[in-house]
Amino acid sequence: MKNTNIYKCSFLLIILFSCLPRTIWSQTPDVEATSGSINIDIQALARKKMAVVSWMQPGKNVITTQDEKYLLKACIKSLSKVAGIKIYVNNQALNDVATRGLKPKKGQCNGKYYQKEVSLLKGINQITLEVTNLAGKIVSEPRIINYLPKVVDTLPTVAEQSKNGQYYALIVGIGDYTDASIEDLSNPVKDAQQLYEVLTKEYNFESKNVIFLKNPTRADLVNTLDGIQKMVKENDNFLMFYAGHGYWDKRINTGYWLPADAKKESTANWFRNSTMRDYIASIKSKHTLLIADACFSGGIFQTRGLIDNDAPTAIKELYRSPSRTAMTSGSLSEVPDQSVFLKYLIKRLKENQRDYLSAEKLYSSIKEKVIGESPNRQRPKYGVISQAGDEEGDFIFIRKK
Repeated sequence: MKNTNIYKCSFLLIILFSCLPRTIWSQTPDVEATSGSINIDIQALARKKMAVVSWMQPGKNVITTQDEKYLLKACIKSLSKVAGIKIYVNNQALNDVATRGLKPKKGQCNGKYYQKEVSLLKGINQITLEVTNLAGKIVSEPRIINYLPKVVDTLPTVAEQSKNGQYYALIVGIGDYTDASIEDLSNPVKDAQQLYEVLTKEYNFESKNVIFLKNPTRADLVNTLDGIQKMVKENDNFLMFYAGHGYWDKRINTGYWLPADAKKESTANWFRNSTMRDYIASIKSKHTLLIADACFSGGIFQTRGLIDNDAPTAIKELYRSPSRTAMTSGSLSEVPDQSVFLKYLIKRLKENQRDYLSAEKLYSSIKEKVIGESPNRQRPKYGVISQAGDEEGDFIFIRKK
């Protein structure tokens, strides 16, 4: 008897359920009751899905541009009508004028794509799109556009900067010494001759502006430098080259060059490196470069970090700022008569095909070769002559046209 009652109750519930009015189901448009069953309206549910936004341009998460205007493109998939699109730059919505008139365009993506040209702010621009459809709003993944405006290069060219100036040089080679106790050298004068020829034939050094002293005395050096002081003007460039004996006195931390009349037992005719520094400070050139194949005092020579940049703008900037620099064979002890330093210096100057070659770049091109091939592992140096008026520019060699 119990089982029969259960069946009756179940049957009654089914009848009541099926007899409920259809209006109850009509409150939910996505489903409907038909003949006592429930059907889901797939299209109605799909219309409630959020839009899907895929970036087309920019295609990468982070890009850099020099253009103030940038064309944004995005592929938008939506099963319901897109009610609105907003563009945000650094979390700020663009005004109505900028966001008005976005039209869907078919093709180029599996759906529709929208494009809009925007004006970028200088620096970082974080771009997002907010898309609204029947299901609500969705915000795209951000794209970062780094706007770095083009730098207007207003610096005159090196040729324009140097046209009102001359390139002067004093080239000194000493191999014959009057004091028999000082060993003669066979190569300094030959090396100096080679440098003279490459400068006057290949670069902007007119022979009338280049003084070549072979085996000068101390008085010859002083008198010539006195004349150069008066001759070189502020728009001119001056190169000083010395090859010969040098001596480093570690007791007093002083370096000397030995003119042809130097005596081994007396410093009376020796030429102090500090004296050369004083001359360089007093010569009012735009750029002065000292090249020495002999010791040069570390106390007045400061190395500096190299800038490996020979782009036109960098070269112009280096020429614009005055410089007082030195390039040396690097050893405080005796340098070999057969100079690896001079060999590669002259070789690089001859092989160079650039219109403009900075002294720093020249040094960089010979340093490793000199270290690797010199018998005493000498390390060439390049840097600033301290207390001589350097302003972080550089000497620029200009090839003849």
